[in-house]
Amino acid sequence: MTLVEEFVGPKHRVCTLAEGGRNLTRGFLDGLQDPEQKKVRALLQDVADYGLPLRNRQKCKILKGCGNLLQLRASQARLFCFVFGRDVVVTHGFLKKRDPKEPAQIGRAVRMRDAWLAEQEGRR
Repeated sequence: MTLVEEFVGPKHRVCTLAEGGRNLTRGFLDGLQDPEQKKVRALLQDVADYGLPLRNRQKCKILKGCGNLLQLRASQARLFCFVFGRDVVVTHGFLKKRDPKEPAQIGRAVRMRDAWLAEQEGRR
């Protein structure tokens, strides 16, 4: 897996994960309708510029029992991410519907994070 830099600001560098030429987050963003896409991009730029909105539960949720995994929220869009040094690494995104897909999405984010961190350990 490789990091792809998406947004850079004074606080953080917001990156996405790509594997085998496939970037799940970028594909998700590109598939959103324009108003939703603008909200998500604005949220990610704000994270880069001002830091994670940890005190705003409407925009950021700390996932208990998942290590350093966070969920960023912009309207119906949800993005899973974790912090690695100065980088905020976004694993993937999905649209929140009424169906209970969230536990499966959290598991997916945990697996992606763990795989990327294991690769980083192997490079040392």
